[in-house]
Amino acid sequence: MYHFQASQWGPQTFRHLNSLRSTMSSTTEAQVHVIDKSNNTIHTTLTVSETQLPNLSSNSIRVRPALISLTANNLTYARFGSAYGWWAAFPIPSNLPAPYNDSSRFGTVPVWGYGEIVESKVEALKPGQLIWGYWPATSLPVVLELEALEPKGHYYDISEHRKALWSIYQRYQVRDSNLRLKDLSQVELEQKAWETIFRPVWECGFDIDQFLFSEQHVHPLGKNGGVWTAEDADLSQAVVISLSASGKTARSYNDSCLNNRKPEAGPLGFVAVTSKVDGSLLTSKTTTSTRTVAYAESSSNETLSFISSKQPSKIVIVDFGGRDNSLSTLLSTLSSHPQLSPAKTLIIGCGGEPKVTTSAEDLGKYLATLRVPGKIQMNTSDVREAAIGKLGAASYFEVLEEGWKGFVERENMKGLKLELRNGVEAFEAGWTKLCEGRGAEVDGMAFRLDQ
Repeated sequence: MYHFQASQWGPQTFRHLNSLRSTMSSTTEAQVHVIDKSNNTIHTTLTVSETQLPNLSSNSIRVRPALISLTANNLTYARFGSAYGWWAAFPIPSNLPAPYNDSSRFGTVPVWGYGEIVESKVEALKPGQLIWGYWPATSLPVVLELEALEPKGHYYDISEHRKALWSIYQRYQVRDSNLRLKDLSQVELEQKAWETIFRPVWECGFDIDQFLFSEQHVHPLGKNGGVWTAEDADLSQAVVISLSASGKTARSYNDSCLNNRKPEAGPLGFVAVTSKVDGSLLTSKTTTSTRTVAYAESSSNETLSFISSKQPSKIVIVDFGGRDNSLSTLLSTLSSHPQLSPAKTLIIGCGGEPKVTTSAEDLGKYLATLRVPGKIQMNTSDVREAAIGKLGAASYFEVLEEGWKGFVERENMKGLKLELRNGVEAFEAGWTKLCEGRGAEVDGMAFRLDQ
C-alpha cells in the first residue's frame, strides 16, 4: 500500500491514488482509516480484504460508505468516543495487521453522509440505493440490522453492539429512492457534499431555535432535562449572543433565528461573536437588528451599548465553542454593566472548542471549559426525541425538511470553500489537517468512497 505524509499530498498524488483505487476496485480490497483512541494525532489507512464478509441475516443490509464528510465535529466523536460509545459504533475489522487490530487502542471515527446499499435482505431497500446516516471512515461495507420506523423510508439500527448510542446515530433514511451518485452532475455532487458537511450539525442549530425557543419549549436535554417553561423559551424581550458564530452549527442557528421567526417572537437584537468578522455571516434579509463582532470586541463599550439600547429583560448566550475564556469574560462584563446586570442571563452550550485530544490531561482540560455555572449543555438527540414526542415523527421530519430547504435556498453555503476528494487516503490527509489545526483552510471537506 502507498502511504504519504500530509505534506506530500498534491494534485499528482491524488491522480495516482485514484488510479490505484481504480486498480484496487477490481479486486476485493478496501481501505480503513484507524485512529489511536488516546492520542488522536496517531492514525493511518490500511488495506483489508472483502472476501471475509459475513452472511446477512434477515432484516439486514450491507452498505458501502459512498459520500462522507469530515468536520471539527468528528474531533468530538474521537475525543469522547469511549464515554459515549462512538468507537463501538463500527468495530474495526479483526483482520487488520497488528497493532491496529487492537480495538482497545485503535478505532474508526464515525462520520455522516450517504452509503450505497450493496446487498439487502430488507424488501423495500434495493442494491444501488443511497441511504443517509452514520458510517465508519472506510470503504469496507458495513452491516446494519434494521427495524422500520415512521415516517416511511426511515429505519433504526438495532445491532447489539450499538445499543449504547443515542438514537440520532441509529436512524437511517432513504431520502430519494432513485438517487445514485454516479448519475449526478458535478454541481449536484457538490450540493450533496455540502449536505453531508452541514446537515448533521444544521439540525442542532435549527432545533435550538425551533424547539427550545418556541411554543414547543423543549428542554435542551429533552425529557431528561426537567422543566423548560414558556418563559424560558421566550425571546420576545431578549438579546441573543451567538459565540463562535462562524462555525457550521452556529451558522445554522443564526440563519433559523433570523429568518424563521415572527417579528413579535423576537429576539430584539442579535450579536454574532466570531474570529472571522464577515459581513455576509448574518443574512441581510432579517428584520432583527444585528451586530457581528470579533472576540476582542464582544465586551467592548460599543457592543454593550448595542445590547443595552434594546432594553432586554433577558440575554441568551448560545455558546458553540467560544475561544478560550470568552464566555467567562462576557458573563463578567454583562454582570457588571449597570443597565444589563438586572437582565436574566440564560446560557445554552452546544459543542465545544474544536481541539484534538492527545492525552487524558487534554481531555480533562477540555471538560473543565464546559463547566460554567448556569450553562446547560444541549443534547440534539434528546431534543429530537422530545420534539417527536410532541409533534409525531412524520410532522417533525416534515418541519426539518422544510427548514433545510430554506437554509439551502438562502444560499448559506455561498462563498464557502469546498474540498471534495476521492478515497480513504484523502480522508486521512483531511484528519491530519484537523489535527494540525489547519481545518480552517477550507470550509468543508467531503470524500467520495464509491469509486
